[in-house]
Amino acid sequence: MATRKKKSVVSQRQLYRRVAEANLAPVSQNCYNTSLIVNNDSNESSNSFFFADSMCESENATCSSRDLDFNVNSPNENLLFNDATLYNHLTSYSSNVPPNDLFPNEPPPSDLHSKLSNWAASRYVRRTVVTHLLHILHPYHNELPLDSRTLLKTPRETKTKSLLNGEYCHFGLVNALKLKLLSVPNISQYSIIIISFNVDGLPIYRNGQKHDLWPILALVKNFKSEPFVVGSFLGSGKPNLLSAFLEDFLIELSNLLTTGIEINNNIHEVKFHSFVCDAPARAYLKCVKTHSGYSSCERCDNSGEHLGRVIFKNLPFNKRDNESFWTKIDVSHHHGESPLIALPIDLIYVFSLDYMHLVCLGVMKKLLRIWTGRASRAKMSSTAFQNVSEKIVFLSKCIPAEFNRKGRSLSQLADWKATEFRTFLLYIGPVALYGNVDLAIYEHFLLFHCSIMILISKRHIEKFGVPFACQLLHLFVTHSEKIYGLEFLVYNVHFLLHLADDVENFGPLDNSSAFPFENYLHHLKSLVQSPNKPLQQINRRLKEIEMTVYEKHDSTSPDDEHFCKCELSHFLGPTPNFSCKQYKKLHYKDFIFSIASYSEANCFCLTLEGMVFKIENIVVDNNGAVFILGRRFQDYRSFYKYPVDSKEFYVYRIQNLSEYIELLHCHKVFSKCIVFPFKQEWLSFSLLHH
Repeated sequence: MATRKKKSVVSQRQLYRRVAEANLAPVSQNCYNTSLIVNNDSNESSNSFFFADSMCESENATCSSRDLDFNVNSPNENLLFNDATLYNHLTSYSSNVPPNDLFPNEPPPSDLHSKLSNWAASRYVRRTVVTHLLHILHPYHNELPLDSRTLLKTPRETKTKSLLNGEYCHFGLVNALKLKLLSVPNISQYSIIIISFNVDGLPIYRNGQKHDLWPILALVKNFKSEPFVVGSFLGSGKPNLLSAFLEDFLIELSNLLTTGIEINNNIHEVKFHSFVCDAPARAYLKCVKTHSGYSSCERCDNSGEHLGRVIFKNLPFNKRDNESFWTKIDVSHHHGESPLIALPIDLIYVFSLDYMHLVCLGVMKKLLRIWTGRASRAKMSSTAFQNVSEKIVFLSKCIPAEFNRKGRSLSQLADWKATEFRTFLLYIGPVALYGNVDLAIYEHFLLFHCSIMILISKRHIEKFGVPFACQLLHLFVTHSEKIYGLEFLVYNVHFLLHLADDVENFGPLDNSSAFPFENYLHHLKSLVQSPNKPLQQINRRLKEIEMTVYEKHDSTSPDDEHFCKCELSHFLGPTPNFSCKQYKKLHYKDFIFSIASYSEANCFCLTLEGMVFKIENIVVDNNGAVFILGRRFQDYRSFYKYPVDSKEFYVYRIQNLSEYIELLHCHKVFSKCIVFPFKQEWLSFSLLHH
């Protein structure tokens, strides 16, 4: 076997590694004549050095840079060099290294090392690309490793357990939760940690391979943060053994709910918030009938009927409770024993009716399919179809930066995402459908629109009350049978009758929404970069992120009620009569505002007095106070009056922008506005979600 040729030039990092790995017998006394030659070649780093070839005078003694062995903890004892040049050079490597750690396995990470590892871990860069970049940078920064696995401290092993139809990897609830909480500087103010969970399945490949990923995700509700992974299953379909799938998760969660979690020597109580899942996942976890079953309603005993599909007539019903679930009074509702019974939670109301799937991807999508379908008595004409599509695309130009997706034509309805259905329901729909559908259909849609407007906004809930929104939803479901027929009363439509209960338990609909979990699932899927062992890939990528990237929360984060940050300075005016700096963008609370000359879609706001304001400049005085300069609209009229006057929702028909410029402190801004052109006027909608 060919011997490896030793390099004549040895970098500092390689020398440290060779010294640390050396585990040889004491070197002969004749090996003392070791000379260190520093390479001052301009093409190499000034820290590069190599050993002279004539290191040993004895004929039988041979040594090299890998043969060096000396006591690290006691550098003055048993030193194998009569010339202290090498020792002095090594000890002067970094003044930040403590005396008892002069020769670690790896040199201390540099600032470039940290930045590269953060970049590679947080941007989901392919590891082959990172390795190639390291090979390019290494001649100029020889402290960098040559492999991405060394840079990111990739774990070598991933522990998994086999289930019947796949394998499961448990990442750990306690460890992941500690990492999340330790990144919060003011965590001591949270004596109680509230956690929400999600279980859902998604296909991992698009080429027809039947590999589904079923992760268990968690989200801390006390502050704004990303979900994190507790465990994950990969196999063909969902896990067949539910008890084995949830075993490790339930053990950790039970201990957390009983003993809490210790952070910085303080014990924090842990409380369970909710399970946020779609209908199939809820039925799977609770071991009850799915949405296509007759006794599938999780909140009441209303039994469905088969009319081409299972429908639920609007009949009087009795609500289910936790005791009836445990005792299985309704035998036709259950098909097994759920492992979640071991938890001290209410298995009826702890599962939220996620409005992302129920309202956006459920009822709103069904309505649009009926209006655009071929064999529907409520089908809109081809002219109306064209008008609505053009209106959606045109109004999408006015959608502000808080929306990740703009509206698309109805011809692309099959590709719409949940956020597009939400945007249509809350903002674009009332404008695009106006004058293009029958009045009965339009007012029926407004019942749905107004009820969700109330339930999604804390301010509207306090103003109207949850029972009023519940009445609107009951009216919507009752009229649905008359307009669209009995076949419209499917599972999702029936569950609108129970949606208000979730608002009573959890607050506004966004508090128990699957939107953050669905967004994270997209990032989780992007961690799989090859078809070889995808579950292990996900585990290693997440461990790399844990080692390098920590989510930071501080006193100036958007979590604060009065968070304020200005960007993009300019000198275009107008300005007030005091010394100030001018900016084009303002981050205030959860909104992004800009001046009209920079972005027309992001320059409208609603003041605390309910006035619509057009921003023309953003200024900061010498004391750091932030002001906006602009003009307000003077005339306000209602857009619709059924079932609620639109003015009650701050939805206006506005016109007559004032000629004079006003100065307004940013704390007098209540929310952002979406302003659409409408006939010879403007329509203004207060932004309800972030």
